This record gives sequence, C-alpha cells and structure tokens, in this order.
Amino acid sequence: MLKVCAGLALVLAGAGGLSGCGGDAAGTSQPPSTSATSPPPSSTSAPPSSASASSSATLGPGAPGVPANARANTEAAAIAFVKYYEKVSGDLRVHPKTGVFPTMSLPSCKTCVQLEDLMKKMVRKGHHYPHPPSRVTKVERLLPTEGMWIWVWWDQVIPTDTLDASNNVVEADNGSEGTKNLAFVYDVKWTAGGWKIATIKSDDSKAVDPK
Repeated sequence: MLKVCAGLALVLAGAGGLSGCGGDAAGTSQPPSTSATSPPPSSTSAPPSSASASSSATLGPGAPGVPANARANTEAAAIAFVKYYEKVSGDLRVHPKTGVFPTMSLPSCKTCVQLEDLMKKMVRKGHHYPHPPSRVTKVERLLPTEGMWIWVWWDQVIPTDTLDASNNVVEADNGSEGTKNLAFVYDVKWTAGGWKIATIKSDDSKAVDPK
C-alpha cells in the first residue's frame, strides 16, 4: 500500500526532501505533431541527384528547460520528465531559485509546493547545499496501473549541511547519514502544458497499489 510521502519526512529532517502530497488534477492534450517542408528547386542550379528535404520537429509542450525527449504524450517522455524533475530538484538545492517547481507541477502536489517554499527560504537567507541530497539509480513506469505512475528509486540519501553565502555551515545534517533504499511513486499527468507532477508518494513496502 502506498503511503503518501511517508518516507519523505526523513529526508526533510536531514537532506532537504519534503513530505506531504495528495489529490489529482489532470488535463488532456494530443501528442505533438511533426512536419516536414521541402524547398522548391533553384532555377540556377542543377537538379539534385536525389530528393532532399529539410525537416523540423515541432517541440511539444512543456515547462521552460524541459528537454525535447520529455515533451510528448508517451511513456518514454513521462519517464524522461520525472528524471529531469529529479535532476532539477537536486540542482536547485545547490543553486536555489524560485519559480521553477510550480512550472512542473499541479497544485495537488504538496511536496512540490513545499519545495518551492524551501527555495524561497533559501534564496531569502542566501543559503544553499554543497551538493544534491540524493542519488537516483532507477526510474521506470509502474505496471499494471491506470494512468502514468513513475517509480523512482533512491539508493542513497547523502548527508547535506546547509551553507551560507560564505560556505559556512548554518545547519548541520545529522539525520540522514546511512539512509538508503528509498522509493517514491510520481503520478504525472499530461496537460496542455506538457507533463506535470500531480502527487508524490512513498513506496516503502515496494507494493504497487496507487489507489
């Protein structure tokens, strides 16, 4: 049975993760299309020996910075989006910036809201982490499930002190050392603005029961 962000409370106390998610919100959109155009032959040059065309792929919807491979309504793109979200989440602890998490999530994701609150606090105080607080080793879709549930495995939570602008320790991390093997399930929804995180739930038992 999935527990709503139960494991994240430990990370909040130590390495900066956050607890609490719930609710669903979804939108629907058709996958992006691709188009190709062929320029007319030049009247001043010899005809080409073979047909040629310049093709341009239409970039699908998504938040600023989301890579092209995470901008389609496909399972592979959903997995790529969650990988990107995890990377951004870690990078923002090292270089705090506000306004990023809301572009990649729905209001139902309480963890995402709390992460944005953390960014506001870190920016206001001039704090940062020396490195990302966790290491992700596996990301895949949970099957069989309805919707798009992406399983994320952290094999290690890395102890992470909070530093000030001069790299002095302002908050020591004494709670996450030795913590490992945490699993989370991301419920992602395809919307008119691309993939969004709807909820994040801990999966301490490794059971697949998103309902």
